[in-house]
Amino acid sequence: MKLHRRTIAGLAAFIIGVSSSVCEAGIQHTAALSEITGNSNNVSVTTEEMSYSEYLSLYENANTNVEKIEINALEYVSATADIHKEENLGSTGESGLYISESGDVSWNVNIKKEGLYRIGLYYYTVDGKESSIEKALYIDGRIPYSQAGSLSVSRAFTLGEITEDAQGNDIYPEQTEIFDWYTEFYKDATGYYTEDLLFYMGAGEHIITLSSVKEPVIIGKIILAPKIKLENYSEKLKEYKKNGLAEIALKEPIKIQAEKPTLKSSILLTPSYDRSSPNTEPYKGSKLSLNVISSDRFSSAGMWVDYNITVPQDGLYNIVIKCKQNEARGLRTGFIVYINGEIPFSEAECFEFPYTSDYVNYTLGGDKPYCFYFKKGENTIRLETTLGTLGSFCNEITDSLEALNDAYKKIIVLTGTKPDLYRDYQLQEKLPEVIESFGIQSQVLYDTAERLAKEFGTKSDTSAILESTALLLNKMYKKPSLIPEKLSNFSSALSSLGTLINNLKKCGITMDYICVASENTTLKSASTGFFEKLSYEIKNFFTSFTEDYDTFALDGSETRIISVWINSGRDQANVLRQLINSDFTPKTGIAVELRLANALLRATVAGQGPDAALSVGPGDPVNYAVRSAVYDISRYEDFEETAERFSESSLVPFRLNGACYALPETATFPVMFYRKDILSSLGLSAPETWEELYAILPILQSNNMT
Repeated sequence: MKLHRRTIAGLAAFIIGVSSSVCEAGIQHTAALSEITGNSNNVSVTTEEMSYSEYLSLYENANTNVEKIEINALEYVSATADIHKEENLGSTGESGLYISESGDVSWNVNIKKEGLYRIGLYYYTVDGKESSIEKALYIDGRIPYSQAGSLSVSRAFTLGEITEDAQGNDIYPEQTEIFDWYTEFYKDATGYYTEDLLFYMGAGEHIITLSSVKEPVIIGKIILAPKIKLENYSEKLKEYKKNGLAEIALKEPIKIQAEKPTLKSSILLTPSYDRSSPNTEPYKGSKLSLNVISSDRFSSAGMWVDYNITVPQDGLYNIVIKCKQNEARGLRTGFIVYINGEIPFSEAECFEFPYTSDYVNYTLGGDKPYCFYFKKGENTIRLETTLGTLGSFCNEITDSLEALNDAYKKIIVLTGTKPDLYRDYQLQEKLPEVIESFGIQSQVLYDTAERLAKEFGTKSDTSAILESTALLLNKMYKKPSLIPEKLSNFSSALSSLGTLINNLKKCGITMDYICVASENTTLKSASTGFFEKLSYEIKNFFTSFTEDYDTFALDGSETRIISVWINSGRDQANVLRQLINSDFTPKTGIAVELRLANALLRATVAGQGPDAALSVGPGDPVNYAVRSAVYDISRYEDFEETAERFSESSLVPFRLNGACYALPETATFPVMFYRKDILSSLGLSAPETWEELYAILPILQSNNMT
């Protein structure tokens, strides 16, 4: 097959770019670590491959009573990144160091007290790709542990007002990034650990280096701070009472709608429709209402939403969240609660929500509600997703999966991915460590499943997957001759464990509203009664015959109108409607009647077709063109200018006899993924040219790693 030269060159350039960046970030660093553990022998370890739990065990006796240190970012000692000074930033008018999204910057720091420090940034966000700002952290030229190779701080976004279309259905609000100064300490990106990450620093001079992974940023300060020591709730309550604070009686709750946060950490955190209950607020009957923050968007560890709330006087209040957690059956998902930027007490580091099929009023603290201090006037409540108890289980399953992946790689070097069932591969003699690991990991997974069921009070789907994998491992451990026969099942089990971990890390809750209340506050029931639910479903049934959810109607005041049909989902159409309203119509003065429809052929034949159609098949434009049913857009004066936005090859399917009948909506291109661990185990580096790729292929093939 002949490939276009330009395509090959572009792919090669992409591979070179990806490979070099990953290899550069993946340089191995070694360090001698022994004093803290009491080991007299200096053992060289690859710190980038060390897990955070292993790192903490090395420094479990280290001092945590350290002093706060702030490093002025402008006082850097070396840099390979594109950097420059930025002044008069934000409302404070402070200065900072702009750092590009590639390269690194280093600073000197003098540590007077050895010990474990939290490390964070005082930073100003700048325009980028609207994703989190990610850096790799080096201390004295080494990445301390694997999690430090990818550390991120968040951006902040705000939502505009939710508006309606002409039919009364809600339209997604516009999102705006708030460029300002923020302070954030580094946390584990996987969510396995709730607390801020800790880094050991010995007394004396050290070099801290931040290597950009993605997104530019302006840094004002690098902050080294001691570990947070929180009081438990009973101690905090005594302190409140000692300071003369009392519980404030509220007859009516102070309510905030969850879909209207003051700030949020991700552009993905958008309001959602929930028509499963008439009790959701706001409820608009047959119309579509953006009334919740849903679990499918508010789930990844580290996401947060801020809500501003005003209370009548200083005092102690309860917090109630109307929510449902219907994602993780038999498990609990967690949130960290901040009040005015601080975690009030240790229990607030993780409030866990049990599985519920319907909405409930979840009072933080349960039957004995916790009291939270709010000052008179405006306060901020932040809810941040965390794995909580699930984090430690995910960590254990991940460790087991890594060990089993190593075992699988060793096996297929000898057997290939499709072994001969009638051949004796003598695996017990050639790979005794692999057979031994099956026995160990089988017991580990059994124990994890048992503790998981004990922790959450019931056996879940997670426990079932762990037990079935453990059973398979035990069979292969006791009878190694079964391994070739069970290899396919083993591979599937590894995939199941990987999927399980990903699913557990994305469990969240759906929130309708948040209330500040007191013990004698009357709250509306969160759930729906049988007859209320029945009445709601009957109304929905009858309105489904009359309500048109496919047309995004106009308000009737437009003079220049075009009709556009889109063969896609309603969410995509909503986004398109937002773009039309905010950008296209104001600039052109042309209104667009947008309709969800897939009967384009029949409508065109009947003479009722639209002016333009989106999300059609790639062969449709030319098929319609040969029947004179579609317009030649190359006749427009600005066609050539517009066509330059696309690659020439992407327009080929839409051209016929010198005319062009469509523009591409999407583009596909090849990307190379590679297993860094496999290349490392074989002593290979990522290829940067086609020649290097050809050179390593025989080695990969001889090890059955194709």
